[in-house]
Amino acid sequence: MRRVLRRALIAATLLACAPTTAPLPDPLELLVVVNSAERTLSLVPLRPEGFAVRLSIPGARATPQRVATRGGLGLVPLGAADGVAVYDIGRRMLLRTVSLAPGSRPFDGILIGDSVAYVSNPPLNTITRIDLRTDDTASVAVGQWPTAMVSARGRLFVLNANLAECTESLTGTCVLGESWITVVDPFANTRSSGRDSIPLPGPGNARSAAVAGDGFLYVLSTGAPTDSTTPDGRLSIIDPIRRVEVGSFGGFGPEPVWVASDGGERLFIASPTEGLLEFNTRTRTVVRGVGQGLPVSQNTAVLVDRLGFVYAIESGSCTGGTQAGRARIYRPNLTELRGVDLGACAVGGAVALVPADGEDLLPDLP
Repeated sequence: MRRVLRRALIAATLLACAPTTAPLPDPLELLVVVNSAERTLSLVPLRPEGFAVRLSIPGARATPQRVATRGGLGLVPLGAADGVAVYDIGRRMLLRTVSLAPGSRPFDGILIGDSVAYVSNPPLNTITRIDLRTDDTASVAVGQWPTAMVSARGRLFVLNANLAECTESLTGTCVLGESWITVVDPFANTRSSGRDSIPLPGPGNARSAAVAGDGFLYVLSTGAPTDSTTPDGRLSIIDPIRRVEVGSFGGFGPEPVWVASDGGERLFIASPTEGLLEFNTRTRTVVRGVGQGLPVSQNTAVLVDRLGFVYAIESGSCTGGTQAGRARIYRPNLTELRGVDLGACAVGGAVALVPADGEDLLPDLP
């Protein structure tokens, strides 16, 4: 009996002295925005709040438009510089650049896992897989002028804008007709088996997509510039399992350019002319359409964080002026909270969650 009591006492003492592990802090949340005209990347700490800083985007010929993030990694396609820049956004540093084939002009990117990225190459009608451990590349032929990409159900859904270069347009490209989606298997790096093409009836120039809380893809077709007779933009609903369009909605005015999901039933749409618009995926209704948008000047992108806060990006000057871009931050009820200054021609962005175990690598902000 005495031996049993002694063992119990030793066990209790060991338990009392055992070290306890504190839970990891929440990830550091960052707003990451591309400032195209000045070739910089704005990093804005959101939780905890901090001062915005800017990183240079390399390449004298670079024409960056989008940024992709995953954890502490950032990827910026360099456009006319025919490459991509890879960042450690937690440490606020450029890691390296990866060169692509001449004439690639990568536009959009997406990170698949921790070591694989894809970029779209509109003039070459391809997307390129990049192994970020070795910088090896391999391309897959898709449709005409691929722009954005979105991942769902283990597949990549590539938006073919169906554009071509032309001299009669101020933008340098003309709409050839309706857009469509090419479905790619990122593991095999080939077009997916089964149905690998999904038509997108509408004005063409598909350029943004999001996966909503209902699991469907929501694809925004922008159409041609407003001085043409092309109809207003449209929002297509795509079933990623059956790979068919199951709905299409207008009411967003000319040239809506960006769609983002709050992870639930709300979609937010950025329009340079109509401001910040909203669509509800449960009721499938336009909540804020033409004439009802929040007044966001030259709204080029919209992002939503994990708490439902909305970030509407005002581009500022993209034609040599001095007006800086700005992020207007809205609470989930769409009352404005504050604004943050960005760089010139702020055109695309992402909300990044830097893992807690990398937070000690983030230097103190000035």
